[in-house]
Amino acid sequence: MAKSAQKKTVGENREVELARTLFSKEGQSGKNLFERTVERLGSAIKHGIVAPGDRLPPERELATMMGISRTTVRSAIQILVEGGFLVSRRGRGGGTFVADEPPSWPTAENGASEVRSEREIQLVMEKRRVIECGVAELAAESRTDDDLRELRALVGEMAELIDDFQAFRARDTRFHLKIAQITDNPDLVRLSGDIQDSLGKLLAYLPPSREALIRSNQQHAEIVAAIAKADGTQARRTMREHVGATRHFMQGLLPV
Repeated sequence: MAKSAQKKTVGENREVELARTLFSKEGQSGKNLFERTVERLGSAIKHGIVAPGDRLPPERELATMMGISRTTVRSAIQILVEGGFLVSRRGRGGGTFVADEPPSWPTAENGASEVRSEREIQLVMEKRRVIECGVAELAAESRTDDDLRELRALVGEMAELIDDFQAFRARDTRFHLKIAQITDNPDLVRLSGDIQDSLGKLLAYLPPSREALIRSNQQHAEIVAAIAKADGTQARRTMREHVGATRHFMQGLLPV
């Protein structure tokens, strides 16, 4: 067999093996499929399961392997391209490839004033899960009509700011702080503010994604609906799904 043919066969076999190990249907049902797909692909890149220069299977094949829609796969790949983890090449021999140099965290060695890590993501998400989910439950038990009008107004404003990440993020912070304020517990308001501050510093490293903001705001609307029903259990559950979606998204897109 010629060397070129051998190399092609090895490359094809590697793609098949990667597809089997990374893109099976297991765990790809339920909520937050887009965010979970971003996490799955991004984590595979960040942890070296797919190496720089590796080509991903075509979108149609990935969708079939993972048991999700081609639209979800395309959206996840697009944001990973925007984030610098993947590169799309057209023409003969084209496709979607892992970038030669995926994004990396700023370090003290290269003069960064603040050093970040994936451990920080875990700590922030754990605090969100404990504090914000409980806050949503309490808010459902004590909200007023005025509170609901303010929350709905914020959701409406965010819907108009999908193309302006900074303005959206400002309303997003107000939304979560408003839910905390409904509890009438100053300590919970303070803790929620601290969480949003830490979260904002991490989100600053993410590439803007219109689809991610649309999905996030849909979850906001679901949280408000649960609070409006005075259903503390559902409010906790919908907030937990929202927090989980953000965690999946961040773990897939934040630097190596």
